[in-house]
Amino acid sequence: MRRLSKYFLILVALLFVSAAAFAVPVQRVHEIQKPLLSVPAIVKSGEAFELVLKPGAKQVAGAELSGTVMKAYRVALTLDRISADEDTVVFSAAIPQDTPDVLYDLKVTFDDGSTDTQIHSVKVVKEFKKDYDFVHITDIHFNVEKGGDIEDANKVRLALIKDLAKMNVEFVLFSGDLGLNPETYDRDYIYGYDVFAKQMTLPMFMVPGNHEQYVDNRPDEPIDGRPYWDAAYGPTYNSFDYGDIHFVGLNSFDWPKKLRDRFNADYVFLGIPINSNIGPKQWKWFKNDMADASKRGFKEFVIYTHIPNKFLQGGRKMGFSPVIKVKGASVAQFTKLLDHYKVGYVFVGHMHYNRIEKLGKYTTEVWTKAAGLGGGKDSDNPSWGFRIVHVRDGRIAGWDMHNRTFSEVLGR
Repeated sequence: MRRLSKYFLILVALLFVSAAAFAVPVQRVHEIQKPLLSVPAIVKSGEAFELVLKPGAKQVAGAELSGTVMKAYRVALTLDRISADEDTVVFSAAIPQDTPDVLYDLKVTFDDGSTDTQIHSVKVVKEFKKDYDFVHITDIHFNVEKGGDIEDANKVRLALIKDLAKMNVEFVLFSGDLGLNPETYDRDYIYGYDVFAKQMTLPMFMVPGNHEQYVDNRPDEPIDGRPYWDAAYGPTYNSFDYGDIHFVGLNSFDWPKKLRDRFNADYVFLGIPINSNIGPKQWKWFKNDMADASKRGFKEFVIYTHIPNKFLQGGRKMGFSPVIKVKGASVAQFTKLLDHYKVGYVFVGHMHYNRIEKLGKYTTEVWTKAAGLGGGKDSDNPSWGFRIVHVRDGRIAGWDMHNRTFSEVLGR
């Protein structure tokens, strides 16, 4: 009996260690810093993209592309080192002429024989089109149940992703909310990444919402969603060019760590878990990025983010004792910048329904329904979906919604 008790205690201890070890973000971003699954490069065959690596003792031996779907496609890249500092090592990675125009995984090999790979990170195109479609998808909330059944709800979400992967669109904008709350980050970050890895066959640009970035200080080891995002997807904001349009992805839940506590009653009362902030560092980057794009000749701009502009809290004073002065962009400052560059469109989620709002003089803010939560009045058979945006002659010309219902997917 004593021997059984001893073995039982050892088993419990091992299970505890295993559970504790699991509660750590799974690292998907290693040596390669750009391009990434979440910020891919779209490049013409015969031209080059910027390859950014972490600095260190490793020397690069080579790099190649392998087809994400078309596995037989393998393309060796010609690397030219551009710069190096304490933060990054930057190469120009040239793609051979006549490289097939598909989505590729990127692999870098180092002189010690080790490798690093970023899946779905390079899309080769023959040309940048003036007439094309892209998709805006948001609020997929993997693993959140509907009617008490997580598995059925995920089947509907997967049906949407599979529909999307088959479409003839140039790229996808994902504007946040992969899961729900910190207690399931270990599960949801892994599940969401695996779905995108296995099902998505299009370049996808990503920014987080509020639900990926909460802090939970209740456990002995507090949980912070930001390191989970950093480990899986890298940067929380980004920009890229496609043809005549400069696209910018913003992190609209850019609150300091202290204020991201999902279960702090004072911060919940102030509305911080659902309101928006673009902090000083990101705001400075955004202004510089827009100025640089304008200098490079861009006149068409599209922004995608999670939370609508009206919820920005920058410049406000919140609470009583102590008073919190929110650092970052205000609604007025953000709108003024949009007006200055005559930004055409801002695509957002967060609210889980479709709506059109006007921002300033020139900007249309487009709210897109959730791809995995809510669903309108018909709660027994909700409709989830994403927006297909049509670009014609280098400008947004309209859009359509692609929807899925529970009865349609599950057959009941």
